[in-house]
Amino acid sequence: MARFARNLLSPEQLEAREVPATAFALGSGAFADTLFRFDTATPATLSVGIPVTGLDAGYSLVGTDFRPADGVLYGLATNADNAQLYTIDPNTGAATPVAAAFAVTGISTATKFGVDFNPTADRLRVVTNLASDGVGGTTNNFRVNPNDGTLVAIDADLDYTGLAGGFADGPEVAVAYTNNDTDTATGTALFGLISGTNALVSNTLNAPSFNTLTSIGALGFDTDANTGFDIYGTANTAVAILNTAGVSSLYTVNLTTGAATVVGLVGLGAITFQDVSVAPPAVPTLASGQTTGSVTLLNPTQYGTDAGQLTVGSSVPGPTAGATANTRTATGDVNGDGVADYILVTGPGTPIRVSVTSGVDGTTQLVAPFDPFGGNFTGGGYVSAVDFDGPVGTTGADGKAEFVVTPDQGGGPRVSIFTFAGIGAAPTVRANFFGIDDPNFRGGARSAVAYLNADAIPELVVVAGFGGGPRTAIFDGTSLFGTPTRLVNDFFAFPGTDATTLRNGVFVAASDINGDGTDDLVFGGGPGGAPRVFILDGAQVAAGNVAATQAAPIANFFVGGNTTDRGGVRLAYANLDADSKGDLVVGSGEGSPAKVRAYLGKNFTSTAEPTTFQDIDLFGGGALAGGVFVG
Repeated sequence: MARFARNLLSPEQLEAREVPATAFALGSGAFADTLFRFDTATPATLSVGIPVTGLDAGYSLVGTDFRPADGVLYGLATNADNAQLYTIDPNTGAATPVAAAFAVTGISTATKFGVDFNPTADRLRVVTNLASDGVGGTTNNFRVNPNDGTLVAIDADLDYTGLAGGFADGPEVAVAYTNNDTDTATGTALFGLISGTNALVSNTLNAPSFNTLTSIGALGFDTDANTGFDIYGTANTAVAILNTAGVSSLYTVNLTTGAATVVGLVGLGAITFQDVSVAPPAVPTLASGQTTGSVTLLNPTQYGTDAGQLTVGSSVPGPTAGATANTRTATGDVNGDGVADYILVTGPGTPIRVSVTSGVDGTTQLVAPFDPFGGNFTGGGYVSAVDFDGPVGTTGADGKAEFVVTPDQGGGPRVSIFTFAGIGAAPTVRANFFGIDDPNFRGGARSAVAYLNADAIPELVVVAGFGGGPRTAIFDGTSLFGTPTRLVNDFFAFPGTDATTLRNGVFVAASDINGDGTDDLVFGGGPGGAPRVFILDGAQVAAGNVAATQAAPIANFFVGGNTTDRGGVRLAYANLDADSKGDLVVGSGEGSPAKVRAYLGKNFTSTAEPTTFQDIDLFGGGALAGGVFVG
């Protein structure tokens, strides 16, 4: 499930996250198969070693990288002339094989590998420190498909012959790509480090093998093959761990000149490392509800002993200055720069406006406030966001999240889907249809996006708003921009008598609570209803087994055990602790003290309310007439 493509990244306290950032170094020698975490601004502060477990017998990691398409840490392990790709939980070190091992002729004698994801092709580039013999006896350049863990191709040997005098020597021991975003229009460039002459090179010629090396310049430091290299952020910040005279230090590398600048020792400098991978920044949860329209960022700490903890961060203004209405929100990488942006829509009481604020700085308006329906409807709206075109490599994919707008009370069940057309330009309408098959209904609608089948294209879930029953429609994502087609027949989210008696509508979110790779559907009681949370197995729903999963839901509880409150409960997907299970954040209902509660997916062990991971009082803790919205 490609959650990164859906929300994909964000700032920490609204700073541009080029430097610092969280990085993971892969040890070598006595510390092989061990990860160490540090901040790129303070590399001397090194975490305790995180042993990687779950590797097949005889296999050892030779490189790691975070995949831009999903934000997951991948590791390549080898055993003689065989290789195997794994996903790795950076907090626990647990490795899970993507697929069975595959053969790569001629890598058994390699002692150093360089690995990095090509963000445009979504393939893992691998180089080795073996000589280029030109006859296939050894392999020093190949590609791996992360979707199925298979070998794509053994490419032509690396060609050092064109390097400038003094640099015409290998081996290339580390590689990294630029523009680690999801925007297919930005392209990418491959850079590498060669340890024989301590230089930066580019691998820009001879696609798709990119085996021809071109000189950039000297690093200025004498390093051995124990080298790690990565490029990250919107500014393409390059960092390297170099081992000089037996001491490991972190450096920044100028991609124009090749010059390296020391940042500091990595730990005490005594551990040697074979790779470094910079983590994508975490996606915040947006919380709102004040009639000022402002939105508060809740930033997760994804790694370390505080993994999952939310911290109240900065605020972002709503779409309309001076409006006296709350704001509803979603996150999504609208412009494809690898950073999640903030999609905002006004609530009831003011002419509806939608805007998009850049997640890089929290101030730049990517999409200026606009009326999504025309006519200055004053009932408010809801938003959700995802890239409906699919991941990098999919035909027509552009790496940009569409945003879905639906009206609140007083509006019909209309669904309008927009895409970014450039700063200063009006967004492009990609779809406009009724999500609930009753155009006369005037309770509005709410939406969520969910990965429910194996085609890597997310589905659109639409539910009825206030005044309707908990009716749910699911549209196949591949059909949205033609004739929207239902994936399964419509159903009522809550079974039994609730299906016929409830007229509060329902809130909806999607999160892979059970970690099976398919999003689960999370329903919450609507305004006037209790704060009930009801979670259905998404794979079962997609297979048409709605009644079966309703009879045996993943969870069915009232937040805080409160069955008498009648403010409903708002819901949002989150990835708080960077594991394989989706997490859940809920906001308090109408008239209740302003609060959000976070649940970790790993704590859903029965249908009862799981252990509360965190409660946060917001906005002074006072009651909000419209409740707290999370997105």
